[in-house]
Amino acid sequence: MNNFEKGKELEDKSADRLDAVGVKNNKNSGDGIDISGEAASNEFAIQCKNWANKIGHNVVDELAGVLSKRENRDKIGIVVAPSGYQRKPDWSKA
Repeated sequence: MNNFEKGKELEDKSADRLDAVGVKNNKNSGDGIDISGEAASNEFAIQCKNWANKIGHNVVDELAGVLSKRENRDKIGIVVAPSGYQRKPDWSKA
C-alpha cells in the first residue's frame, strides 16, 4: 500500500467512526482539511496523518493556520495521527 492509499484508509476509517456515533461529517472538504463536520453545535475540522513516524508540531501549526484563514472558521481542529506526536520543544511536560 502506498502513502496515498494509507492516508485515504485513515480518512475513511475516521469518517466511518464519526458516522457510527451519529456525527455528521464531510470528507475531503478542501483547504487541506480531510474531514469537517459538526457535533454538539461545534464545528470541527480533521487532518489525518497516517505516517510511519510521529508527526512534528508543524502539522498542528499548519492546521491552525488553515483554520485561521477560512471564511467560515471551524471552532475545533483535530489531527488524527496513529503514530503519535513529537513534543514541541517549548511545551511543558504534562
